[in-house]
Amino acid sequence: MKRIFFYVILAITFVSCGGTAKQFVSYTHGEPLPNGKSRIYVMYKTIKFNPLTTMTLFSNEERIGTIEKNGYLAFDVQAGQEYALYITTGRREGYTWNGTAGDDHFRINAKEGKTYYLKLDPQNRTIGRVYNFELLDKTEGERILKKYSRPKLNYAE
Repeated sequence: MKRIFFYVILAITFVSCGGTAKQFVSYTHGEPLPNGKSRIYVMYKTIKFNPLTTMTLFSNEERIGTIEKNGYLAFDVQAGQEYALYITTGRREGYTWNGTAGDDHFRINAKEGKTYYLKLDPQNRTIGRVYNFELLDKTEGERILKKYSRPKLNYAE
């Protein structure tokens, strides 16, 4: 019986290690920021007692990617425009159990040459969990990015 518990704990440990994200738009981390663009990073750290949650990120109703475990997405947007970011729990559009709070979720009026670092912050509710976007400064954002692995790219040009 002790062996079974040991193997279960070992399996959970291996499954929960590492970051997983899938990105469906051009991945721009590490590239110079083009003229007329802004860069957005969205990071998600798995929370205790909820290790298998998958978050799907949308920007102006375009699916950007999914984040599982400890991961992030990085993408560029046209400067001078406003972007509404929101997430849903699950892998597909329309699955909105939990998700972000509020109607507009998080809005960015993209400024040319600026990089935005956002972290998904879980907020406990009586039923389910709601995730809010937290805007980070550059130092904190870059520190967190170093901990997470690059997303798998499901996109080609």
